[in-house]
Amino acid sequence: ARLTWTIPKPRRTMAEQQREAPERELEQQILQIKKQHQLQHQILIQHFQQQQQHLAEQHEQQLRQHLKEFWERQKQLQEIRNREQLEALRKKEKHEESAVASTEVKQKLQVFLRQRASGCKTSRPD
Repeated sequence: ARLTWTIPKPRRTMAEQQREAPERELEQQILQIKKQHQLQHQILIQHFQQQQQHLAEQHEQQLRQHLKEFWERQKQLQEIRNREQLEALRKKEKHEESAVASTEVKQKLQVFLRQRASGCKTSRPD
C-alpha cells in the first residue's frame, strides 16, 4: 500500500474569478472567430471546386467543338484533293488521247520526213 499525496487546488477568490471572466469571454470570441473562419474557408473551397468543375466542363466542350471543326475541315480538304486528283486524271486522259497519232498520220509524217531528208521539195501528199 502506497500513500500518495495530492495537493488541493486553492480556491479562487472573487477578484480572481472576475479577472478570469474577460479572459474566458475573449477565448470564447476567439473560438467563435475560428469557427467562422473555418466555415468561410470550407465555403470558399466549395465555390472553387464548383468553378473548377464548370471550367473543366467548358474546356472539354470547347475542345470537342474545335476537334469537330478540325475534322470537318480535314474532310473538306480531302474532298477538294480528291476532286483535284480526279480532274488531273481527266485532263491527263484527254491529253494522252490527243497525243496518240493514228496510223495514217504516222505514215504521212514518215513520208514527209524522208522527202525532207532527201532534199526533195514536193507538195504534201494528201
